[in-house]
Amino acid sequence: MQIQKNKQFLEAVAAAAWDFGKTADQRRQESLKRISSEVQELRQQLKRVKLDCGDTESHGSGISYPKENTQPVKEPQGDVKVTQQDAEHLLQSCEEQHSLCQAIYHALIKLIGEVGQPRDDNFMCIKQLCDFTKELKDQERTFFPKIEMLHSRKKHLDEQQVAQVEKLEKWSRAQTEQVEGVEKLLLSLLSQGKIIERNQVSLRIYSFG
Repeated sequence: MQIQKNKQFLEAVAAAAWDFGKTADQRRQESLKRISSEVQELRQQLKRVKLDCGDTESHGSGISYPKENTQPVKEPQGDVKVTQQDAEHLLQSCEEQHSLCQAIYHALIKLIGEVGQPRDDNFMCIKQLCDFTKELKDQERTFFPKIEMLHSRKKHLDEQQVAQVEKLEKWSRAQTEQVEGVEKLLLSLLSQGKIIERNQVSLRIYSFG
């Protein structure tokens, strides 16, 4: 056990020494590569949410939840009966997708803070983050109608579950505003990055002219 601890300690010291020997630019490039990789990982997580939203789930009552659809979900018409089990199942599904969306959003905010202001080397990272934010926004538009559907099913839920529904409704409204704000910020950073890129191209042309 002690030998293993010593080995781990020496490996940690060697890694720290190696990192210390790197230039600021090398560390910056590694950081940008990591951010790019983490954005791709977030895309994989978002696909999981899309699959959850896209699955058509049929219950004993004959109710189906729609696949990819950005239009508001309409309540079943006719003699279709909504049961307590249907309402509880939908609530559980919404809670799970809410947790996933929250985790993805917080990770996105963290990466935006790490990538920082536009520079000559982080334009592609900012573009990746901007594109991903649009994907997250589109996905939440697909998910939020399920929360709206829950509103009309409160009578099938107990007091604690109704409180959960109201919390989800409040979160969805706040989340819409927050994601739109993040998208505007990234579009602004992207615009600044394009200006920097154009200036560099002009400078290179001037230098070789």
